[in-house]
Amino acid sequence: MGENRPIKTKCWVAFLEYLGCKEEKKKSGGSHFKWKCPECRRSIIIRPKDKEIPAFHIFTNLKT
Repeated sequence: MGENRPIKTKCWVAFLEYLGCKEEKKKSGGSHFKWKCPECRRSIIIRPKDKEIPAFHIFTNLKT
């Protein structure tokens, strides 16, 4: 199958920017960032506080 390793948050954000996603306004006091992609039905939610994003979160975000 493939390697199911976590990806660095910095690389994931760069990938989202490459796809043309825009960071939406963050609610005050929230720990998650919301990204809206032009071709996605749902927003992609990430927590930039973490250094790496688990593979499960990436698969879930790519499915939507």
